[in-house]
Amino acid sequence: MAVQIVDIAAAPRRAPRNLPPKIMQSEDWIRAFTILHERAFNPQQALLISFTKEEMKKYGVANIRAAARPIRKYLKKTDLPYKVSTKTTAEGGVIIFKWVALSGLIDK
Repeated sequence: MAVQIVDIAAAPRRAPRNLPPKIMQSEDWIRAFTILHERAFNPQQALLISFTKEEMKKYGVANIRAAARPIRKYLKKTDLPYKVSTKTTAEGGVIIFKWVALSGLIDK
């Protein structure tokens, strides 16, 4: 074991995550993202994605907020006009996408 003093800039950092979460690789997510990119629903509608406890266990999701976190980051990065909210239910959880009117975007 070696002990040394280094600058903060020289200290090793955690490598960025290169793989998307398992849940985002499922067919349902691909279908949902296709709907989001096509803007296939209007401002009076919402897109709901619901999970059972078995599905959450299958994809390694501890809680529904953990599943929504990478989606929020993705929507922020791509400037898609949606707001994400989550609800925990007795059967599992629900992720809700709502249309948000952003300046500079033309609504369908």
